[in-house]
Amino acid sequence: MQIIRQLGLKMLPFIAVNTALWTSLGIALWLSTHHGVLAAESLELTEQEAAFLEQQPRLRVGIYPDWFPFEFVDDNGQHAGISADYLALVSEYLGIEFEIVVTPSWQQTLKALRDRELDMLSMAAFTPERSVYADFTEPYIRSPMVMVTRHDVPFLQTPSMLGEQTVGAVPGYASHEYLRNHHPYLNLVEAPSTRQGLTDVASGRLFAFVDNLLVVSYLIMDQGLVNLKVSGQLAESFDLSIAVRSDWPQLVAIMDKVLASISEQQRGAIYNHWIQTEFSTRTDYSKMLPFIMGLLVLLVGVLIHNWHLRVYRNSLQAANQKLREAEERLLLQNKTLEHLSLYDQLTKVYNRYKLNEVLSEHTALAERYAQPLSIVLFDLDHFKDVNDRFGHSVGDSVLRLFCQQVQASIRKTECFGRWGGEEFLLICPATPVEDATHLAERILDAVRQHQFPMAVQQTVSAGVAAYQPGDSVEDLIIRCDRVLYQAKQAGRDRVIAASLFDYPLPNQNRSSAV
Repeated sequence: MQIIRQLGLKMLPFIAVNTALWTSLGIALWLSTHHGVLAAESLELTEQEAAFLEQQPRLRVGIYPDWFPFEFVDDNGQHAGISADYLALVSEYLGIEFEIVVTPSWQQTLKALRDRELDMLSMAAFTPERSVYADFTEPYIRSPMVMVTRHDVPFLQTPSMLGEQTVGAVPGYASHEYLRNHHPYLNLVEAPSTRQGLTDVASGRLFAFVDNLLVVSYLIMDQGLVNLKVSGQLAESFDLSIAVRSDWPQLVAIMDKVLASISEQQRGAIYNHWIQTEFSTRTDYSKMLPFIMGLLVLLVGVLIHNWHLRVYRNSLQAANQKLREAEERLLLQNKTLEHLSLYDQLTKVYNRYKLNEVLSEHTALAERYAQPLSIVLFDLDHFKDVNDRFGHSVGDSVLRLFCQQVQASIRKTECFGRWGGEEFLLICPATPVEDATHLAERILDAVRQHQFPMAVQQTVSAGVAAYQPGDSVEDLIIRCDRVLYQAKQAGRDRVIAASLFDYPLPNQNRSSAV
């Protein structure tokens, strides 16, 4: 970044000479990027969709004015950024106009859509809270959700490692909603903007800040916050879509068709335009114009100018290459981080963190669409005796072999992982409790017949419970754990399913059944 700025100052005189030339070339390149949009084949709209567009020739669109490079208001007061380029393509395809509406805060933008003062948002992430009043297109850009800290903070595998430290997020953002719903134990602090949140981390007022990778990467460099770094990635990401008021289902269907018609070449051109050159597009040289004009007199010839221009271009390419390499290294580290944060290292199945996340998603779907959902809790009988008699290496082999038996018996739509110790959880979406019970019995039978190391005769107890309307994740787990306890009390090596009218058991000492 420092190299680019120094070169930019040295090249101001030369850039001024050919301002008109480079402006013309830039326009030509931009038009070539979008060539073919107007000549694209007409969309296959239904009669209802075409009639809807005729009735709504102008749509009110809400944007966020300071979210570079995704969207922002430039120095001329115009909507710019990735979302602006996509809206321009949509406008060309459909022949409609967009009225850009800017509100003082993102929360007010969301409220305006909820109150039908806006028709759509150019860029927003799906969240359960927003789905009440908005429908979302398929995402058209994605960026990881990351945690930013000072340089002296070690690597953060999960948000739980933040403990009681203060964590900032912008209210109304998907990051704030995700942390509030999935990590309520955090000391969550509202930051007025991403820019202010990063500044507060740099000054020590906040321990960490959570937001979009592309946005924080740009602001860290642009603001010179050299004591900050990306310390970890969350399982959630920013999948950004066009959000449409929920009472206009025709519009979201139309927008999905337009987005699907945009070619990969056009998408790549928009991404590269804002991501690869983002650190050189926002410099304002207008205030230095008198100084530049004075230096024009000192120019000695076109050859010297061209030589300096080549040096500048080569240096810029080298700087961009370093940025791309840094991004690739970060993506590789993020992949490693994702695997470590989601999988149990011994059995190679999902860990409890990932199971909680998947179960939260499926309970929300079950509640919203009234579809069945069942879970199964497995507990390996007398597993402590296996470790005591044969050693932990044999015990570890038994755990791994049990996981292989389960994975060979379930479908791809079902999710299995280690809940803790010798307890394992199986999530069965769109599955009634009867079918989940039959599946659990097949798994127990497979375990009985399996030949474990050292002639270990391993059996398993299982409890099955189905989601009931209004259940929280904790309610469902408690009900399933209760019947697992009953299975162990009844002699182990069996499956017991919870009924719809299952009531809490009296307080008992469970140690005798473990």
